[in-house]
Amino acid sequence: AHGRVGRVSLALDAASGIARLVLRNRPHANALSSSMMVDLSEAIDRLEQWDAGAAVVLSGEGGTFCAGAALNDGALSSAEMGALFSGLMSESLTRLRRLPLVSVAAIDGAAIGGGAELATATDWRLLAPGARVQFVQARMGVSTGWGG
Repeated sequence: AHGRVGRVSLALDAASGIARLVLRNRPHANALSSSMMVDLSEAIDRLEQWDAGAAVVLSGEGGTFCAGAALNDGALSSAEMGALFSGLMSESLTRLRRLPLVSVAAIDGAAIGGGAELATATDWRLLAPGARVQFVQARMGVSTGWGG
């Protein structure tokens, strides 16, 4: 799509019952753009319908888990669109939490802000040496926007 920044990929392995959900926005520390937020919601739709599934592993590419929302995404810059996407993410994280699959966040590098909220929506969090999870919202003077 025109102007698309990053993507969320989902690979389902029917033999093992393990899904891989990967955040792919390397130049921006895997920050979630508006299009990635839609990708994530659609991936969760597929996981909710996946009868062969046993587990889902969520990770970010390139040594960083997720830096939260892509604040430079023009689609997120107005109050109305920000509220719309915040609602979508809150709903997505609730749905992720409720999946009938074991969910694991494989955290390499940083899970910051909304990335920390995303990590806490999984059943288990595995951190690589040197990885960190930071809720930076309070320092920024904002509340957790996605219900984390």
